[in-house]
This record gives sequence, C-alpha cells and structure tokens, in this order.
Amino acid sequence: MAVAATALAFIMLSLDRSGNADINYWWIYTGGADGARSLLEAVAGSMVSVAATAFSITIVALQLAASNFGIAIGAVWEVIEWSAGKILSTEVIGSLDDTIIDLIMDSLGAGLAALISLWALQ
Repeated sequence: MAVAATALAFIMLSLDRSGNADINYWWIYTGGADGARSLLEAVAGSMVSVAATAFSITIVALQLAASNFGIAIGAVWEVIEWSAGKILSTEVIGSLDDTIIDLIMDSLGAGLAALISLWALQ
C-alpha cells in the first residue's frame, strides 16, 4: 500500500509539472485563500485537540497501571510469604491481621505513588 501511494504521488507530481494534463480539480477545493485559511485552521485545531486528548488518556492509563502494579506486587509478596511459611514450616505470617495490614499499606503506597507521579507530570 505504501509503495502504491509513493508511485501515485510521483505520477501525480510528474503530471502536474508537465502541464500537459488537463485535469479538472473541482473535487479537491474550489474556495479562495480565505476559505483555505479557515479550512487549515479547523484542521489544525482538530489535530491539536486530538493530540491533547490522546496525551491525557495516556497519562490516566499510566496512573492506573502504576497503582494496579503496586497493589499486584504486594499481593504477590503475600503469596511468597505464605509459600515460604508452608515450604519451610516456619511462622512467616504472624496472623491474618498482618496480611491485611500489609495489603492496606500496599494500596496506600500505590495510590500515593500514583498521585505523586500525576503531580510531577503536571
């Protein structure tokens, strides 16, 4: 598709430069300079809006990923503690309260990290 587009571009340029082609351009644009300026302003404004929206969505996605990743790491750590306690037959986890407090602190830390990174990006 890219090769066909490149070939078409060269063909159209050579036709335009030769001056031999009598092509009616009614379907491209028939307005004057003011109309072209207005069209360009509308297109440029739309592109800036789309770029800003895409950037904002990317920031939100990164914040969600950071907070979810922090919580997931804490959950994996709790599974490792439990597995170590079962495999080594030792008391690695003191109680259920220890696990719950660890998960709450993981969640708070992940949320705080997401807020700090959001503040740093603005």
